Amino acid sequence: MNDLLQVLRTATPRSIRLVGELDASNADGLVESLQEEIETGGDLVLDISGVSFVDSMGLRSFLRIATALEPSGKLVLQGPRRTVARTMELIGIEKLPNIAVMAEAPEEGMPEAAVPEGGVLPASGADG
Repeated sequence: MNDLLQVLRTATPRSIRLVGELDASNADGLVESLQEEIETGGDLVLDISGVSFVDSMGLRSFLRIATALEPSGKLVLQGPRRTVARTMELIGIEKLPNIAVMAEAPEEGMPEAAVPEGGVLPASGADG
């Protein structure tokens, strides 16, 4: 079940809620599923309060998203759990360009709709 990550749109514009584990099996799929939001530009908020685990590939996906947003916005990582926050702190993700980490979880966390259909990202291919 480690390869499942739900990507849920919220009622707040340009805010996406992630639920599950973000690792090598689905990190590329996360970037792909957010491509439309990335191309739209502007700040993008990822509510990661529902993410229970993130590995180096998951963190790399955050960096890829932030880099792609750089001309017109930044990536905001909101509400990480203690274990995820500690992993991010160890590599200094909040010091990387174009990434902001907000400790508090969002007040509005109810998802509106899932992306993609069913809300579960399949494990992606090994090209990455």
